[in-house]
Order: sequence, then C-alpha cells, then structure tokens
Amino acid sequence: MAKTSLIFGIGMNKTGTSSLTNALYDLGFPCLHSAKKAKAAVRANQVSGFAPLHPLDRQYMAFCDSPINYMFRELDAAYPGSRFILTIRDMEPWVVSRMSQFGSSAERHRQEWHEHVAAVLAYFSERQSDLLVYDLCGGEGWPPLCRFLHVPIPEHPFPWKNKTGKKRRRRFEQMLRRGGQA
Repeated sequence: MAKTSLIFGIGMNKTGTSSLTNALYDLGFPCLHSAKKAKAAVRANQVSGFAPLHPLDRQYMAFCDSPINYMFRELDAAYPGSRFILTIRDMEPWVVSRMSQFGSSAERHRQEWHEHVAAVLAYFSERQSDLLVYDLCGGEGWPPLCRFLHVPIPEHPFPWKNKTGKKRRRRFEQMLRRGGQA
C-alpha cells in the first residue's frame, strides 16, 4: 500500500523545480526530480494497478517536475492528504528559459502556462490549504515553503539551482523581440 501523504511539485519545468528539489532534501524530504524514472513508474503501474509512483513512493517523500506537474489530479486521488506546490515565476523570463530548452513559439509556451496554472488553481479552489503557490524564482526562499510544510526555517541559505545565465537570457530575449520563434 502506498504512503498517503507525499509532496508534489506541480509547477511547470523552468519554474525553479531543481531548486525546490534541493530545498525539500534540505528540509528532510527526499525528492525525485527525474522525468525518466517517474514516467517509467507511471507506465508500469498503469498495467499493474499499483499507485502511480509505486515503488518510488517508498523511497521518496516528494516528487517534482515532469510528468508530476501534469498528473496532479491523479496523484491527489492516489495519495490522499498530500501537499502540492505550484512553483511560478514572472512570465517573460520563464518563456525565455523554456524556449532555450524546448524551442517552439513564445505564444505556445504562454498558452501552456496559462492553461496549467488555471487548471491547478481551479482544482484546488476549495482546498487552498493543500496548495502552495510559490514564486521561488522571485526570491520567496524558505519562509513560505517551511510554513506550508510545518517545518523550521533552516539557518543556511536557500539552495538556488539552474539560474538562467545572462548570455542565454540575452539571446532568447532578442529572439522574443524578433517574433518568438526558436
């Protein structure tokens, strides 16, 4: 039987999910940030009838990034009492970061962002205490995360990861100005 209470980072990739993973580890919540492992478990468990993240749900207390972000409804049903963290950030820097990894158009990424955030907020509208909307990239750091998880704030700095470099950011900002195609 699966654990009933896990933590799920359901923000879109490029919203600080790597930093969130490290922060959760620092707070004592082993966290998986591996699309490959999570997708393999989900595929295997669709056939077996186990909970979506079996047996990873015995090894980790938290999960972030793809495909977790798109499975929030299924995960909520499979793991009652779990906590969900929607990492967000300012739209345009997110689009720049997203295009640097996936290409496509700026408009397509904006649309995907709006659809995902709207779906999460609508789903948790009656259970706001189960969802933390967390602007990690905006510098919120430890306080909101620790309050949400009911743990003390560490004395060491927040573990920031994968900040977009200035050179890559300039290149994709230029691309946005030229029409948003990668």
